[in-house]
Amino acid sequence: MSLVTPLTHACVCGLLLAGLGNGVVMGQGPLLDFREKRQVRFVAPEGSAWQLERAKDGLGGWERAGGVVYGRGKTVVVEDADGSAGAGYRLVAVDPAEGNALVKPGGWTAVLVRAGGVASEMVFMTDREGFYRMDAGHARGFTCEWVKTGRDGAEAVLTWTDGTRAMLRVAMTSRQVGRWWMETMGDPDAVGSVGEMADGGLLQMVEGRVVRGAVLAMPESTEGREFLFDEGGAVTALRFSDPLHAEVTLPSGKVAAQGFMYERESGSRARLHSDADGVEMLLELLAPGFGVFEEVPPAQPVGGMPPMAVPRRGVFTTPVERTAVRDGDCPPPSLGDLGLVVHGSSPCTLRFNADGTGTATKEVNGSVEVTAFTWAYARTGGTGASVALTFPGVSRDLIDDYQLDFTSDCGGRFRRDSYASGSSAGVMSGTFTPAPAAR
Repeated sequence: MSLVTPLTHACVCGLLLAGLGNGVVMGQGPLLDFREKRQVRFVAPEGSAWQLERAKDGLGGWERAGGVVYGRGKTVVVEDADGSAGAGYRLVAVDPAEGNALVKPGGWTAVLVRAGGVASEMVFMTDREGFYRMDAGHARGFTCEWVKTGRDGAEAVLTWTDGTRAMLRVAMTSRQVGRWWMETMGDPDAVGSVGEMADGGLLQMVEGRVVRGAVLAMPESTEGREFLFDEGGAVTALRFSDPLHAEVTLPSGKVAAQGFMYERESGSRARLHSDADGVEMLLELLAPGFGVFEEVPPAQPVGGMPPMAVPRRGVFTTPVERTAVRDGDCPPPSLGDLGLVVHGSSPCTLRFNADGTGTATKEVNGSVEVTAFTWAYARTGGTGASVALTFPGVSRDLIDDYQLDFTSDCGGRFRRDSYASGSSAGVMSGTFTPAPAAR
């Protein structure tokens, strides 16, 4: 049911008429303030979404005044150029989850794919903090302010541990794939300081964590799948309704229906042939869900001239298919109120509280050392899971990223990638066992 403010005719007559002065409308939703002519102000609570509607005569016949406004907990100013002196206004609550962009990013990983098929992971441990794994040797922690800006768009201000900032913008074509741009941000305390574009490319949103080192597997069929192809910044989207037909959205925005033939050659390679122009593309996965593509040159006739055009090439992404999690409690749905003993160079007991905090306890030179951390955990399919730890009380930017492979007794093997001050602090492998209950 929609939340509408105001609804009563009495409110319309008494307070909704913008032309009658500085009225403030009170209802179940935000307050409407008419301080300036044809200008409507209200505070939109964080995580909410609102549609401003206008009645030109102030009595009825409601119509939209502008687009949906997504709340940031700040004052919103809507300029209504089509408003009149006697216009009335009301707010209608809209489901903020409508569309493809996330309202909140906590528990998701953004896989950022660049030209050449190079990818990095932005792990949102919670709605407001996470870490950016640029490559195997580098990772940085951040805090963030994520705001949905439209049905399919969002932006996040990222503040790194050294105080510098960046803006991440996303535009989704479905719930899982889209495009991203990142720019550095100027110093907010420096007059005239501006940011600059740093990078951009294709995007894949993964609920939970990415499985590193997973077996590469192109889909058996294209039915029901979506592919994004980025050719030097020109992005083409293919959405397959069945194995032979797709809706194609060209870089210009033009949409057309086309026929295709898809052939999976191996686990990581496939061919895609377009019936419309006869172009055939070779697709090769570099990691789950993304890879590179290149046009296959047509066969050269005997004695003929070689083709003049440069073959098309670029990167592509397609949603990852998750392996079903094994039945049972190992891996567990959550680590909240549980513990693991990690057996590496020396035993370390990790205890996880339900509120996302925890402690790491180990013996160092005969003394017991206890370090607090925050954590984010996700099952990644089959017997796999991942848990990332950050240490907010430590001066350096410390991150421990565990890949866990569980056995039926909730023990198993782990790989830990550690980072300090943005760079790799080593890789460790070993075993883990369930920790005894805390006393």
